Amino acid sequence: MSGVVGDKTLAVGQVKHFIAEAAVRGWKRDDAYAQLNIYATDKRWHMQVPEMDKTPQQRCGNCNLVNTLPRLTCFGCNHPLNIKCAGLWARCFSDQAGCSRCGFPVGNAFWMMMSYMSLKSVAAW
Repeated sequence: MSGVVGDKTLAVGQVKHFIAEAAVRGWKRDDAYAQLNIYATDKRWHMQVPEMDKTPQQRCGNCNLVNTLPRLTCFGCNHPLNIKCAGLWARCFSDQAGCSRCGFPVGNAFWMMMSYMSLKSVAAW
């Protein structure tokens, strides 16, 4: 059942293809499915629901690729998927704007760490 079922039906194969293409563009699986469901409802189309993979996912804060967890680094760019908050040293996802516990802007923590490492390597020369 992967082809077109009827004029107003999205077949399982079409839904899976849409979700796979959305993942390449940085969408999480559940978000892509929800948007497709809204679109199909607006068009009054029936959407056949595929069996969903519930493996946890995380978007890379550097290249925006959606990675299947558990991974420590991004599959696409090898960027760390988790960083530590400079305020509490709590684990934060690299695609978060700020620490969920204290609000520290973790993007700043990442760039501070990179600057420190680059200065450290220059000092070693």
